[in-house]
This record gives sequence, structure tokens and C-alpha cells, in this order.
Amino acid sequence: MVSLGFGVGVTSVAAQRVRGFSPRTLFSSGEQGAFFDFKAGQMFQDLAAQIPVVRAGDRVALALSQSHGPLSDPVQDSLGPELSTRTYGTLAAGASVALAEPARTGAIYRLTYRISASDYTGDLFLRPAGGPFAYQVLDKTPGLHSYFVAAKDTQTGYMNLGGANPAGSITFDDISLRAVYAGHAVQSGGSAQQPIWQDPPSHLVFDQVDDALTTVLPDLGSNATEFWADETGVTLQPGQTIAAGLRVLPAPAQLFAYGVINRPLTAPEVAAVTDWLQKLSRP
Repeated sequence: MVSLGFGVGVTSVAAQRVRGFSPRTLFSSGEQGAFFDFKAGQMFQDLAAQIPVVRAGDRVALALSQSHGPLSDPVQDSLGPELSTRTYGTLAAGASVALAEPARTGAIYRLTYRISASDYTGDLFLRPAGGPFAYQVLDKTPGLHSYFVAAKDTQTGYMNLGGANPAGSITFDDISLRAVYAGHAVQSGGSAQQPIWQDPPSHLVFDQVDDALTTVLPDLGSNATEFWADETGVTLQPGQTIAAGLRVLPAPAQLFAYGVINRPLTAPEVAAVTDWLQKLSRP
């Protein structure tokens, strides 16, 4: 069954199929939104975008929106200007590192930092109290580290050095915080909350308990359209009011594709999107 969100259902649009269609064409006039079809090469197992999802059973921490085409570097090319780039030197237990002031509610940021020396026995973590980012333990070993984090408010973000009776210190060479503009979807709550990729056909499996992916969107207005395919069929929902901020993707048992755009779809576009979604969800 195909649900078109107009109070009616249709069982087939086979006669209106469009060969070679991609939802990327919906965004060709600068439309805002995002879409995901969860193909290999578009997802990563880590928030640093260093470990790609390549085999069935891999967890998905980061999915790249395909709405603006393949980028030469899909992570780097979707970043905004630097918000925090400073050299901090050596810090010991109890120290805090201010990251940005302020963060934008509903935005996703890439936090990158380089550690040149560390013998710290406690934890390096994002401080949730009085800050915009959820608690997350960060890598404290020497080297370059990167994470995608979502902002829940507009307070200054902090990294803290803490733990039970910790000893030692961490030497930071630089710390960078940059907003992500391309509508990528993340799960920063750890592997237990990350969906699993399966193929064929390419799709995400959610435990329907706490698995989730969250994207960040600009203000899409009061006439946006959402569309997705899951194990029950195809859904298109026109006339949606979507404000700027975080938006959680649908999390059914199986999600084959998801998209959202800041305008209504024409009748031919509805037919093409429906057919595209149906094809993705077939083995």
C-alpha cells in the first residue's frame, strides 16, 4: 500500500514509473532538505567518518545526506566556518575547555582536536550540565580525534577533564568546532542506539526501542513534504510544518529511504518518488 497523505491510498503507480530517477533532482533549484537511501559509501560506523559501513550488520553512527550530490569530501565540504580554534596547552584534572559561544539550537557540529601528549588517568568528556551537548566520553590518547555532536540549546559547550581521583594531564595542540550544513544524520549516543545496516536490499534496521538517527534542518516552512519507505510500504506526507532544528528520522523495523523537502511535489514528482521508493524496498 502507498500512503500519499491526502486521505487516499493507491496500490500501484507502475504506469507512471520514471527510469533513472533520483530524488537529488528535486533539489536542483536550491531547495532545502535532505534525503538518504542508505547505500554503501554513504554511511560510517563512527562519528569521525573514518570507518565506512561496508557489510551487513555494521552499525550506523553517521549517514550522509545525498540532496546536493556527491561531494569531493562529503564531510569536509559540508562544514561551516570555524567557531573555535585555539591552542590550549597542557591541562590537568578539573580543567574545562570552552568550545563555542553560543551554539545554535538544533545544529550538528563537528568537534576536532589534536592531542600531542597524554598520561591522564581520568575521562575526557563533553559536559552536559550547563552546555549544549549530550554527555560523551572522548578519546584522550595522542593523535587527531573528531566527533559529530548535536546541540540541544545555545549555551557554551565544554570539554572537561574529570574522573575519580585522576592523575596526569593532556596537552592539546588545537581544538576546532564547525557547524555541519548538509543535513547529515547522526547517532552520538553510542553503538547501542545505532541502527544496523542490512543488504540486500540496502536498508537500516531499528530495534524500535532507542535506535535513532537525527538530522538538522533549516526552517522548511509550512508546506514541506516528507517521504520514506519502510517494511509496511511507501509514505508521502505533504503540507508538513518543519521548523529549523533537529529532526529524528522515522525508526521503523526497516527503513529503506527517507527524504524531506521544503515544497510540495508535483504530480509527476509524486509518481517518480513513489516508484523510486517502491523499487528500493524490493529485494
